[in-house]
Amino acid sequence: VITKFENMAPSIARQYGALPVVGIGHSCGALLQLLITSLFPDTPRAANALMSFNNKPVTEAVPFFEEVFAPFFTSISTSNATKTATSN
Repeated sequence: VITKFENMAPSIARQYGALPVVGIGHSCGALLQLLITSLFPDTPRAANALMSFNNKPVTEAVPFFEEVFAPFFTSISTSNATKTATSN
């Protein structure tokens, strides 16, 4: 996925100009988009659209959700809220 993106991104940018990059994934593809976003922070993303359809709550569907992901996203949310409050 990364190699294909890197190969086509320059020609798209030449043809259309700078476009926002949006990662889209379902199920394992959603996990792949999260990993790409996390492992390559220098590649800016406008957004990620992640979809997964199952009958499990997130705490059962995502390994280590409560131990790793929930605290991580809470800290990011708190950090962003603090930055926004101090910049206003």
